[in-house]
Parts: sequence; structure tokens; C-alpha cells
Amino acid sequence: MKMDNIPIEDRKAIELGMNQFVYSALENLKKRREIINFLNVFPVPDGDTGTNMYVTLLSCFEELKNRNERPINERLKGMLDGAIKGSRGNSGFILAQFIEGAINALADGESKPLYDAALLTESIEQGAKVARESVLEPLEGTILTVLSDIAASLKRGKPENICLLVKTAHEEACESLRRTPLILKPLAEAGVVDSGGAGIVAILEGLMEALECPFECFEWKSYEKMVSLPSYDGPKWEVEFTLDIKADKAKARAKLLDALKKTGESVVVAGSNPLKVHVHCDQHEEILSFARTLGNIRDLDLQEFPSRKSFNEVKTSAPNKLGVIAFSCGPGLSSLFADLGCQVIESLPGARPGTSKILEKIGLLGSEFIIILPNDPDLIPCAIKAAEISRSQGRNVELIPTKSPVQAISALDEFTEGEEIFEIFEKMKRAASETDWGMVAWAIRSVRIFGVSIKEGEYFGVASGKPVVSSSKLTYAVIETCKKIYSEGKCASFLFISGEELSENISEEIRAEIENNFPGVNSEWLYGGQQYYPLLIGARKA
Repeated sequence: MKMDNIPIEDRKAIELGMNQFVYSALENLKKRREIINFLNVFPVPDGDTGTNMYVTLLSCFEELKNRNERPINERLKGMLDGAIKGSRGNSGFILAQFIEGAINALADGESKPLYDAALLTESIEQGAKVARESVLEPLEGTILTVLSDIAASLKRGKPENICLLVKTAHEEACESLRRTPLILKPLAEAGVVDSGGAGIVAILEGLMEALECPFECFEWKSYEKMVSLPSYDGPKWEVEFTLDIKADKAKARAKLLDALKKTGESVVVAGSNPLKVHVHCDQHEEILSFARTLGNIRDLDLQEFPSRKSFNEVKTSAPNKLGVIAFSCGPGLSSLFADLGCQVIESLPGARPGTSKILEKIGLLGSEFIIILPNDPDLIPCAIKAAEISRSQGRNVELIPTKSPVQAISALDEFTEGEEIFEIFEKMKRAASETDWGMVAWAIRSVRIFGVSIKEGEYFGVASGKPVVSSSKLTYAVIETCKKIYSEGKCASFLFISGEELSENISEEIRAEIENNFPGVNSEWLYGGQQYYPLLIGARKA
């Protein structure tokens, strides 16, 4: 659909084309998803930038389709709700914030046609601004830089129609993306461009295809040969959604159950209308397409399983006054958090939960005050957003920005019944902040980052988010990582959380080396069962 020749009066044409534009962007993002995932700098199999952006935009698309017959402002509001509730990870969260800023600007310019180039330029500028302001510590050379560069280019060029606007945005996005390794050293060391920025380029290329405007594609092929995916012998996706049935409830429910049993496993269809649907499958598109024939999909939560099957989520009851939600990356951690009185949300590498899942968990708690422990830097933005939404609905929800389960465990040591809620919260915050964190992971590819050369198949240690060592010997990697954490502050004790593949022999060897290298420092060992990370490490300050 060519947009540059649409007369100013023909507002209906662009309104009818919205689904086509978003769908085209979604499909192109899906096509490039594996490459975008690979562009994540850390060489462990948890690269999920492409998947997170795809799921966020898919949720946006589903809510847009639900409002096909409604006024344009309601459809835009649906897109916004879908993006926010469906956002996953840092990249999905930033994309959702961009969409929020852009759509709010479009709503403010209601007197102008939706396809007015000046209005769209303003909306993109506002979207980039809101996305940047939503990040606590904006980092240049990332998706934020790409969005800001696009906005600045459009403001300078003042394109006169949609086709020229998107073409200008795409050309600037490609150039900005190519510059990201010059700005952010870890990208240059790894020989990649920023993954979130690459997702924006993929979205713009999808829009260009829908507009039938000629453009020069980004050099995706130069990265295709690098992609290496872990093997997996089970269903690829976990799909959850709510389905509002249009007519003949009993018949529609039976049809859906039959279709799900043929195409997936772990099928759950609860309720009568609406239906709460859960299924594990390989082809989520087929399931969603069939479900749309029966009604409207909302509250979509789509997660891509990593290379191994997930563990079962643990659900427990929370204390009456104070409830804690803890994110878990392994079955041992789930049991531990449940024993400590937490509600648990599963968060596997490459399959982190979105905002809607967090909101759902908050809704299940009847506690007067709720504390969220994300336990992963990539989960913090969505957890903050869920807390904000919950507070706007009258719930008392706060977040302690834990970046590792070791910080959560330190915090939960202060979770004592009988004390005042605020006092407990402050003690938990302090305990988490006084626990330095690290980990040892297994590398699935070779890369140089932060001055550390990591080889495929080796173990590499991370202290406070940065790689510090790489070695073929797990014990050596652990000791060097502990030395780095220990040197950053006076350490009273270590906390180790072992992964699913850490053998007893190696565990004993590590324990002996810890005692030799850190005499007088106590160590606590717990079983976490997490994938890819043989050890999560915490250093509690004196």
C-alpha cells in the first residue's frame, strides 16, 4: 500500500492499513529474531533480545486486532496496552516505552490526520524521549541511541510523506546501528552491533515492505554465519492467553481443546467465557490464528523455551500482611524461595517472564504489602513497570532491584514475621545492597569483551555484571571470580548456589580451594539447579 499519494482527506485508508503495517513489522522482526538474539554480547545461551522485542510487538498486534471495528484512538490505546503488558526484558520494555510515548503524542495531535508526516515525526521524537527517560542509567551505543538518532534525523529532514519518513528513519537507523560498536567498547570487542538497535532496523524494514517503498536492506547476512542455536528436544514455545469467545461458548471451547491437543502438549483450558489458555507447542502462529476465529485474544504471554525443558513453577500461599514475589532460574531455587514464603515466578535464560505475568502474580496475592525480587538485571525494568501499574490500581507494591538470586537470599534472611512491614522492607533492601554478586557460566561462542578473551567451551567468570576471567578449568574460573568480588569490599562470607551440572567431585574441589584461598571466610552452599551457570556467587559484606 503506497502512502505518499493518499489524499489528505482519506483518513480511513491509513486506519484500515494499521493491521497490515504492524503485521509486516512483526513478521520481519520474526525473520531476523535469531540473528538479533545472537547479537547479545554475553556468550551464554540466554540471548533473547529478538524474542523479547518480538513478543512485545506480537502482544501489541493482538490488542490492535481485538479493536478492528473501534475508533482509531481506541485502537491506538489497545496497541499501547498490549505493548506494556506484553513487554519482556530490557529490549521489550524499551520498545514498549517508545510505543507509549509515540502513541500518546498521536493522541495529543488528534486534530491532525494520523498519516500527517509532521505529527508522526513528533510522535517518534516523543517515543525516543520517553524510552530514554524510562531507563535509570541510559547507555549510549544501544537501542536508545538508535531511537534518538532516528528522531533527530527526522526533525532535521522534515519528510513530507510517510514513505519518505520511514525511508529516512531506516537509513539513519542503519547508520546509527553501524556506529554502535564505535561507541560501546564491548560491542567492538565482540564484533557485533547492538541487538536492540538491530531490532528497530528490522521493524523499520517490515514497514518499508508494507509501504512498497524501495530500500537497501541492512547487512544481515554478515551475521547469519555466526548464529549457533542450542539443541532442544521439546516444544519451542509456552503460550498463555485469555480468549473472549464470540458465540456458542461450549462448541468453541470444544473446538479449541481439540485443536490444542493435536498441535501441542501441557494443555490447560480453564473457565467458560473468557477462557484461560495454556499450551506448549512448536507453532504458536497456528494456535493464535485458530483462536482468533473463535474470539478475541488478550493478555498474551509467549515464552520461547531455551535448550532444555523448564521446571514446574512452584505456587505457594503468601503471608497475610507482607507478600514477596521472587524470580527463580532453577528448581532448587524455586523450592528454596517457596520455603521462605515467596510466590515464585520461573525465569529461565532466554525465556524471561513479561510484565503481564508479573501483574498476574501480584493479582493472586492478597497481601497488604508486596515486595518484588527480580534477581536478574534484565527483569528489573518490567518488574518496575508492573509495580507502577499495581500502585496506580491501589496496591502497595515495592521493588528491591536484586540482580542475582544471591542478593534475594540475603534479603530474605531479614524476612522476619512480627516486625513492622516498613522495617522489614528497609532491612531487606540493605541486605541485598550489601551483597556483591557474580557467577561462572559456560561459553557457547568465542568473544572478547571488557578486555577478557572468552573461548567457546570455556568457563568464564562475571563479577558485578562484567567478565573477569576465562578458563578451561571451572575451579580456576570460580576462584578468580571470587577474588575479584572479594577485592571489591570486605567480605564476611560467601554464598554459592550450584547449577544442575555441577558434579559432587568438582564441588568438593572448589570448596577446598575456597578454604585455601580465603581462610577465615565462611561459605554457605545451596542447590539452585539453574542451567548454564555452574555457580552463582554472593559475597556478603562484614
